[in-house]
Amino acid sequence: MPDRARHAAIVLALNDRFVPPGQVTIESIRQHGGPLDDVALVVITAGLSAASIDALDTSAAAAGLPLLIRTVHDTSALGAIPDWAQSTCLRLYTGDLCQDFARALYLDSDMIVLSPLAPLLDADLGGRTAAAVVNYPPLDVIRVAIPRSRRGEVDGDAPYFNAGVFLIDTARWASRAIGERSRAFLRQHPTTRLLDQDAWNVVLVDDWRALDKEWNAPAGPLNTAPMLGGLGQLNAGMGDTMREWEAAQARPKILHFTGHPKPWEAAYPWADLQQQFTALMRPEFGSTWPSAQHAVTEVNGQTRARDFKRV
Repeated sequence: MPDRARHAAIVLALNDRFVPPGQVTIESIRQHGGPLDDVALVVITAGLSAASIDALDTSAAAAGLPLLIRTVHDTSALGAIPDWAQSTCLRLYTGDLCQDFARALYLDSDMIVLSPLAPLLDADLGGRTAAAVVNYPPLDVIRVAIPRSRRGEVDGDAPYFNAGVFLIDTARWASRAIGERSRAFLRQHPTTRLLDQDAWNVVLVDDWRALDKEWNAPAGPLNTAPMLGGLGQLNAGMGDTMREWEAAQARPKILHFTGHPKPWEAAYPWADLQQQFTALMRPEFGSTWPSAQHAVTEVNGQTRARDFKRV
């Protein structure tokens, strides 16, 4: 059995392109994450330059987090995913590469921490493998019972979580082969709409616990999201759902800059949120930031661009 003497890992999945926003996430942990005894920062990657590793080491040291780089040298187990998705899909290795920790907390690199993380790292999992926040509207109401999401044999109306904040029990992860099973799903369904997030939701049906929405609050007004107007008329529960999310957005513990554009881009539409993000940027993070790019995938032999502007 692995030695799980260390309490927890905070995990980012990065390539060179997303190191600067990853440093912002780390800086937010330094400023707001509170005391983190016996916690390390684990970066999962398919390869990073020496300059990127040095930059991450500087940020991690400032936050008081030992840095561990865990490299996936062969990504073929992820299947025929588009190149733009590789870095994000590496999070499917989180539990496999953190077996020397009791718990692992994966965070997307487009978010900032605004509250001490110890209560999250110690959250009661209720005997389940993982904990996460239910996905934002409209997918928390209609779930993924839509044609473009492939759920295999799983109930398409099962509760569905957002994988941007994802806490796991590493021993249970290993015993249930969550990593292997989620990567197998992705190989079988490489065009599933939300890729690795769909994979985890399929494999972890009835094996995850819902966290308070404040732990993964989306930045920006949700009422501008596509589909919400029509769904509000069709689904009587949408009004209550929106009020719950607005309350979470008023007191976020982790703020998630979902979709495009991102807050480091000039086209980002909400100046106050952009200022909150850019206040965490440091000159030493460099000047090369990832720019917006259209996510392109192939469906039934046709190339299609995916729109991530909101939900």
